[in-house]
Amino acid sequence: MASDPHLARRAVDTKWLTALLSLATVAILMLGAVGVSLHSGLSVAMAPVFRHATTASNLQRADRLPPVKVSREGDVIRSRIEQLADDGHGTTPFTHVMVRLARASGDPRARETSVNKGTAEATISAAAVPVAPDRASIAVAASAAGETLPPEIRFGTSQLAPSAQASAFVSEAAPDSFALPGEPINLTVIAKAAGAIGTERRIIVARSGDTLDGMLTALGVTVQDAGAITKLLKPHSWFGRAAFAGGEVVTVLQDRAQDPAQDRARPQQVSLAREGKPERAAALSDNGTYVAVAPQPDAAAVAPNAAKDDVALDRSAPGVKLRESLDRLAQDNRVPPSLVDDIVRLCGRDVDLEAMTSALDTAELLYSPNAEGEPELAFAALTLDGHHHRYYRFTAPDDGGIDYYDADGHSVTASLIHKPVANGRLGDGFGWRVHPILQDRRFHEGVDYAAPFGSPIAAAGAGVVEKIDQEAGYGKYVRIRHDFGYETTYAHISGMPRGLKVGTRIRRGQTIGYVGSTGLSTGPHLYYELRVNGHYADPLLTHLPAGRVLDGDALTAFQQARTGTDLLLQASARSAGSSR
Repeated sequence: MASDPHLARRAVDTKWLTALLSLATVAILMLGAVGVSLHSGLSVAMAPVFRHATTASNLQRADRLPPVKVSREGDVIRSRIEQLADDGHGTTPFTHVMVRLARASGDPRARETSVNKGTAEATISAAAVPVAPDRASIAVAASAAGETLPPEIRFGTSQLAPSAQASAFVSEAAPDSFALPGEPINLTVIAKAAGAIGTERRIIVARSGDTLDGMLTALGVTVQDAGAITKLLKPHSWFGRAAFAGGEVVTVLQDRAQDPAQDRARPQQVSLAREGKPERAAALSDNGTYVAVAPQPDAAAVAPNAAKDDVALDRSAPGVKLRESLDRLAQDNRVPPSLVDDIVRLCGRDVDLEAMTSALDTAELLYSPNAEGEPELAFAALTLDGHHHRYYRFTAPDDGGIDYYDADGHSVTASLIHKPVANGRLGDGFGWRVHPILQDRRFHEGVDYAAPFGSPIAAAGAGVVEKIDQEAGYGKYVRIRHDFGYETTYAHISGMPRGLKVGTRIRRGQTIGYVGSTGLSTGPHLYYELRVNGHYADPLLTHLPAGRVLDGDALTAFQQARTGTDLLLQASARSAGSSR
């Protein structure tokens, strides 16, 4: 029987359809298997994402800025600053300390050992001792920090913010970079620093007449580098003259580990700032030359007193006696004991040392090493109940006397000398007596000191010679009008030093005569007399300020020195604020 062609074509179409359906079923099953695997908790293998810690070896050049030398010890802020030495060779280091008095005692966080000798200062704080924490505490701390800090702080300004997850962490022994095909082009190789960042920040405040190149060479910068930096930072169009007017702040970043074979490390960056003027900065480029760069913003420029505010935030701090708080600074070695003694001596007449301190009471010190390397107080200030007491060390240009003065130029340290003759023996005192020569009862308006003939007599206080004369009763005598308004008289003397005359400015303790027996006298002795507002007073019982009150050229010189000290304090506060 012949086959029907229509039936044959229909059979072929059925087979093709069956095969197509089989393939579709297999494809659906495969896609289902893939979908189940993706939702079953398995992860697709990906290339590892490594994260390195930000250290000195992987920071870019502009980010290798060191921490400012500011030591925060509980309630104490300590910073370092420098000034060009008087001879122009080297610098004089200053240490600036700010402390909250109400918390100066009883705070275990502030227990530390501080060693001060010359320009070297080492501070060991309990909070600064490295302790190996457990992994759980690290994880908690990292999680808390990650939720609050921006990526720039968490990972560095030259690091991109990481992805939400990192699939691997690099071991400390892992290489800093991985080999790439081809030849590296335009890359700078920076040697890895050993340990901490090897760069130090030095802040120098200019005085009137200082020059930028002179300040840089005093820091050990070569003449060539100093000249190149000066051309970039100090064009004549900015300040109008080569020398500084005073108060300019120069910040130098030097890499101590740059090249151990070199005696002098080249500055990595130098910036020059002055109030009311734009800040300028120069940085060392990769080819070894200095170029002008944009200065990095300074947090302290926004709030120059932020560091001072930090020491007075806790208004609930318990109060302690002022004397106890100051003594605690010395006992905990946070301030050299000799400086605490100086502060107590300076403020003894201005404040009550037994008064209780409040949470906002602060003390401030500025000191530097003397010729023997011992700390010497240059400035001290106390803020008590909102009242400010400031004391400046100053050397008078006319007589060379060194003393401490308040902001108005009044001496605050010296008190009236009760015994002008060092080896004298007290005889008749102040009051009624029978005169040894006249043999009548009369009031003795001074005191007598018996002493060997020719013994030197010291001025009881600073002042001006008002009278040099000789009378029947007094014999030869010298009268001094002191700066605080009272007068002292020294009688029965044998003579005066050469050059002493009426109008001569004398300082406390200066020799103004020699013991004699002129006038009505039974033997060599000094008659010492005190008059206050025209009335006689007992010089042994009267406590009067005996220092100098500056005026004229001396006052002008003091005001200039005071301004220089204030500039040092402001620059120090800026450096402390920049570490916030």
